Order: sequence, then C-alpha cells, then structure tokens
Amino acid sequence: MNRKFGGVVLAAAVALAALVMVGCASQRSDLRALESCGSFLFPAGAELAEYEVRTSFGDETMVAVVEVPVSELNEFKVGSNIDRFSPGVPEYLKDYWRNTKNFPALESGRAEHADEGGVSQTRWVAHSSEGATDIIFIRAAC
Repeated sequence: MNRKFGGVVLAAAVALAALVMVGCASQRSDLRALESCGSFLFPAGAELAEYEVRTSFGDETMVAVVEVPVSELNEFKVGSNIDRFSPGVPEYLKDYWRNTKNFPALESGRAEHADEGGVSQTRWVAHSSEGATDIIFIRAAC
C-alpha cells in the first residue's frame, strides 16, 4: 500500500513540474507576442501577471500587466524606445486596464503614463511602483 502511494505522489510531482514548465513557456511566448505587436523589449526579469488578446474586425489588441523588477525598468524604457513618463494616468487610459486585478496601482500617486507625444497610436503604457516591482500596464494594437 505504501509503495502505491509513493508512486501516486511521484506521478503528481512529475505532472505538476510539467504544468509549471508549460506555464513558463506560455508566459515567455505571450511576452514575445506582446513585444512583437507593440515594439517592446522586456528585460529578463519581466513576468506576465495578466494577459488578454481581443480580436475584432480582423484586428488584434493585447492588454497586459507585466511585473518588472525596479532595477530593470530603465532597460524596458530604453529597449522599448519610451523616452518619458508623465505623472498620473488619464481616465481614458485607466479604462483599458479597469478590469485587471492590479488596477488599484493606477490610482496611486506613484502611477505614470508614457508620453510618446502622439507619435504612436498603436500602443499605450502606464506604470506604477509597488515596492521592489514596477507594474507595467500595456495595451497594444496589432
């Protein structure tokens, strides 16, 4: 009986490890798709917290929340060609991320939005600092 239980535990551990590896691969794949769509470059420490792809009339829109270590925010900004963030997040931008679990971070006094001078109308970015992590809110139209 004990030997059978050990086999079940081992099988469960192997299945869990496989699920974790698939989840990580899927997360990396989704980050790469987001990079391609919005001309972003995520640093190695970036983790996808939320991700949704919306399709309408043949166009694809990606809405995501990405967590990046504070020490890697500048790498994201430079690699994604975002020159500056302006204080606050306008209400029309907040609507893009209103249904995300991290939305309250956009209401904080630390929230900022990318000011790209109207150059890009295919991507919208905001971020807020939460301790050692920067939470980056992204909407990109492909």
